[in-house]
Amino acid sequence: MTQTRQGRTEPSARPGGLRRRLTAAIAAIAVAGTGLVGAGFAATSASAAEQTGDSAINGFRNVAYFAQWGVYGRNFQVKDIDTSGEASKLTHINYAFGNIHHQNLTCFEANKAQQDGPNGSDGAGDAYADYGKSYSAAASVSGKADAWDQPLAGSFNQLKQLKAKHPQLRTLLSLGGWTWSKNFSRAAATDASREKLVSSCIDMFIKGDLPKIDGRGGPGAAAGVFDGFDLDWEWPGSNNGLAGNYVDEVNDKENFRLLIEEFRTQLDAYGAQTGKDYLLTAFLPANPADIEVGGWNDPGTSRTSTSGTSRATTSRGRGTAPGPATRATCTTTRSRRDRTPSATASSGRSRSTPTRASTRPSSGSGSPCTGAAGRASRTPRPGVARSARLPAPGNPATRTTTS
Repeated sequence: MTQTRQGRTEPSARPGGLRRRLTAAIAAIAVAGTGLVGAGFAATSASAAEQTGDSAINGFRNVAYFAQWGVYGRNFQVKDIDTSGEASKLTHINYAFGNIHHQNLTCFEANKAQQDGPNGSDGAGDAYADYGKSYSAAASVSGKADAWDQPLAGSFNQLKQLKAKHPQLRTLLSLGGWTWSKNFSRAAATDASREKLVSSCIDMFIKGDLPKIDGRGGPGAAAGVFDGFDLDWEWPGSNNGLAGNYVDEVNDKENFRLLIEEFRTQLDAYGAQTGKDYLLTAFLPANPADIEVGGWNDPGTSRTSTSGTSRATTSRGRGTAPGPATRATCTTTRSRRDRTPSATASSGRSRSTPTRASTRPSSGSGSPCTGAAGRASRTPRPGVARSARLPAPGNPATRTTTS
């Protein structure tokens, strides 16, 4: 797995009769060590898209992660997504990562460095990178320098500028990750704790109510930056995550399903006020044992999220140039506006196209990419960057390419 400055790598019928139809797809996704996927698919022109709901280019979702810590030693800024030409090819950017507070079990912001050991993630965060760091005109997406007294700066403000320049982009806050999944189990344990966590995340990252830190932040400061959440719990019910993670082998499976349901419920409730469809995705394991204990094959889990991706990571390996790590992806997607009920993902089965990175179907009944959900891509060799092309609702075809 990719190790970084922070040591991180980087759904049942709804109340009110809302039901989702699943579309299954196979793809591969790359996460750049610098913070962005090295996209290798053919260039596509991005036309203006409505600023609500999901997004697609030529019927596909093209997804990448932006690493919070990449703005430092790697010097990879949001503007680089634009100047590299990748922004016009992408539809979604997941901002990695948000932490869960070890005492309050809520989303939070703070300036505290990640430490070693099982308690190293307690209270860790980087509000400075998120919304404190000032950008010069030359380093800014808009070409305008940040003012000393503006409430929102940092990568959050740069993402907002990037979205204004590329209206097809949707941004999600990815919660957890390899290092910051410690407190998911505790936060998901009860109705009250689930409601508290989700409410705090929506307040902070959707409504944009950031805590005041070093003159930045305040009520509504980050409104409009994020369009939803990517849940990266590694892993519910499994001890294969980072040492020190809280794990409830008996109850995590059901509590995870309920947590996703709580996110969907609260996002929809807030969307009813704003008139916007908020997105919900999840990071899935590739290990069959983790899939089973976490309930990833439960149709009730996948019906509640916008999409789910199953990714196996590879390291870049010795002797390779700096570049993206690689993740093989199986995805189930649905549209919030599509109310057609479906118990399985079979309505959207798709085919994967083998590439020079030697993808091939995965075997084994434990994979969420087998059976009704289609076939899985094998993780390519280290050092090969790949991009995710996820079919939008109504377009089940999928094609993967390499850079």
